[in-house]
Amino acid sequence: MALLGLANDIRDPENFGGAYNIVNFVVYFFVVRAVIRNEGLGRENAGGFGTYFGVSILSGLGIVLGYLLLIVPGIVLSVRWFLAYVIAVVEDRGVTGSLSESWEVTEGNSWPIFLTGLLMFLPFIAILILVEVIFEFNLSYEVQDAIYYAGLAIMNAAFSATGVATLVMGVAVYRMLARAGEDVAGVFA
Repeated sequence: MALLGLANDIRDPENFGGAYNIVNFVVYFFVVRAVIRNEGLGRENAGGFGTYFGVSILSGLGIVLGYLLLIVPGIVLSVRWFLAYVIAVVEDRGVTGSLSESWEVTEGNSWPIFLTGLLMFLPFIAILILVEVIFEFNLSYEVQDAIYYAGLAIMNAAFSATGVATLVMGVAVYRMLARAGEDVAGVFA
């Protein structure tokens, strides 16, 4: 995925992803299905691509709107709907049912989920900052080009790794919360 993202960025740096984002989205669906199957969660063929797609679109629109409203509502929605895509695939509750169930299941566990997610994104953010700082130096065009392409490769690899890690974390948190009486805070302590 990182190589596909790098090729897309080199081909058209002004494009926000286009076909790459679609391929990435489909790959993430199959990664979620594989991790769920590997963990023995759900039944065979539960929750199809349509439900996953619907949850992603509806939660994505809500989260973006939340971020536009003052950032904090976007963070709250991101955390509380964090398990919706897993619930959609494991339990096949439909789009709104998955979002509602995620909201209920994450109640009381928002801080551990938020802090763990933040820790997962810190390396990606650090790489973005590092690449930007390097570009601030007055370097020759050849060196700038080499740094630019190396930076793109590293950022795409970090983005893909963070995406997969987030999916795996979602399945792990779902598994922990699905057990009666187990609290995520106790696991992360």
